[in-house]
Amino acid sequence: MGALLCYPSDKKYTINGRSYTLSGNTLGEGGFSFVYLAKDSNSKKYAIKIMICQTSEALAVAKKEVEIFKKFDHPNIMKLLDYSVLPSDKVDGAKDVVLVLPFYKDGSLQDLLDNQRTIYGKNATQPAVYNQKRTLDIFKQICNAVTQFHHSDPPLAHRDIKPGNVMVSVAPDGVSITPILLDFGSTRDARIQVRSRKEALSIQDDVDQTTTPSYRAPELFDISSDCNLDERVDIWALGCLLYAMAYNKSPFEIADDEPNGSVALTVLSGLPNQFPNNDYPKPFTDLIRNMVNSNKDERWNIDQVLEHIDNITRS
Repeated sequence: MGALLCYPSDKKYTINGRSYTLSGNTLGEGGFSFVYLAKDSNSKKYAIKIMICQTSEALAVAKKEVEIFKKFDHPNIMKLLDYSVLPSDKVDGAKDVVLVLPFYKDGSLQDLLDNQRTIYGKNATQPAVYNQKRTLDIFKQICNAVTQFHHSDPPLAHRDIKPGNVMVSVAPDGVSITPILLDFGSTRDARIQVRSRKEALSIQDDVDQTTTPSYRAPELFDISSDCNLDERVDIWALGCLLYAMAYNKSPFEIADDEPNGSVALTVLSGLPNQFPNNDYPKPFTDLIRNMVNSNKDERWNIDQVLEHIDNITRS
């Protein structure tokens, strides 16, 4: 399906008077959305996200994503440069919601992790991409971005925090690194009271379509008919992301030699008692354990996470 819907390399879009030409390089793909490398008339590079909306419900979800972009102005949150809603020339009667986004040549955190595993082996848990100090600096910036979501009114949950949704911008000096959180198609109101099986099934279907299992909080795997969900689903994902920055993969990633393994069962089993190696001090691993806590009522909130990071960096 994706191959049938993808756009040719010479496809042009004119959005609010500016012309963009797709390069043919696909930067990302998910469901009925595609992200392409594009250039304007001055050959400046951009990322163009195209969401093909075949129903009014899909169009409403896409427009909600636009509103999330417009809600925030933060150095660690992806900026929406422009957008338009156009008739789709791929699907009759559908609409294309076209977003113009910055292009980050340094790729994503997932690209960096994949590179480590290419060099050192698929199951290599060391060396990490960055040392502890740099890891915590980058991670704190990501947490600062998440704070914007959790402290909004009403609170929002990103719901799909993972290395692939964090771009990396390296300054010209090669030293300063700015992580950029992106992809808000999964973002929902954080605090939800589930009071019926119908509500639970509806939310479960949404979660299954918009979140990544190896970074998904346990309460989102089998949503109860009588429960409360909140923004701490993101804290779990952040803990998995920090673990991945330290050990090159999520703690709940199924290994290649476990083809019949279940991510859900692995997640519900919680963190392993022992981490892969002893390269990190206890305050660092404690930070991960308090985020990746199967008991969501004991799981830290974003302010506690930031406070602990500050305590580590001061010590």
